[in-house]
Amino acid sequence: PQISAKGQPHGFLYYELRNHLGYSVYEFARYLNVNPASVHRWESTKGILHLQASSLEALVDLYREAKKL
Repeated sequence: PQISAKGQPHGFLYYELRNHLGYSVYEFARYLNVNPASVHRWESTKGILHLQASSLEALVDLYREAKKL
């Protein structure tokens, strides 16, 4: 997964991470406590995403989980 030089995730990171973990958009959104439409929007965003701290923390947790697989 791609992280920018400043440590901010790119939209494609969400797509790669979600698919690596085998989560549907709905499951991923539920884990992050966001609307599935937000996940679709993030995944289609080119460039750096500016996320709330809670979403960023959940992303880090998922990234760590993915590294274990």
